[in-house]
This record gives sequence, structure tokens and C-alpha cells, in this order.
Amino acid sequence: MRAKIPGWKKNLYILWVCDFIMGMGFQLSMPFMSLYIKTLGHFDRFQLNMWSGLTFSATYLVSSWMAPIWGKLLTVTDARKSC
Repeated sequence: MRAKIPGWKKNLYILWVCDFIMGMGFQLSMPFMSLYIKTLGHFDRFQLNMWSGLTFSATYLVSSWMAPIWGKLLTVTDARKSC
């Protein structure tokens, strides 16, 4: 007989798969970001590389800054209620 998966675990699996697919979508668009930035103005190679690097790293920088804040918020507000 098959054991029933708890509701929270099923939601966790679904969210993990969705997050993985969303991350793949972001990564697929990043190689074309420099081509898009190039159409926004007249940039030399150095400026284009700088802006492309900043736009690529912005997601990860914001995520690394916000993770401790979200963690503290969940600790203070009781994480079980937010799930």
C-alpha cells in the first residue's frame, strides 16, 4: 500500500519544481541581455560588459541581501503561520 504524502510536503515538491523551472527561464534569457542593453544606447565594449554584468548579478545580490531579512521575519512572526 502506498503511504499518503502530507499536504505540506506535496506543496513543497510543487513549489520546488516551479522554482526550478522559473530559474531555468531566467537563465535562458540572460545570454540575450547584453544584446538588449546594446539597443538602449551607444555603449562601448567596457560599458556594455559592465551593464550586462550588473543586470546579471542583480538578482543574486538582492536574493543574498533579502534572505536574512526574510529569515528574521519568519522567525519573529512564527514560520508555521506563513506556510
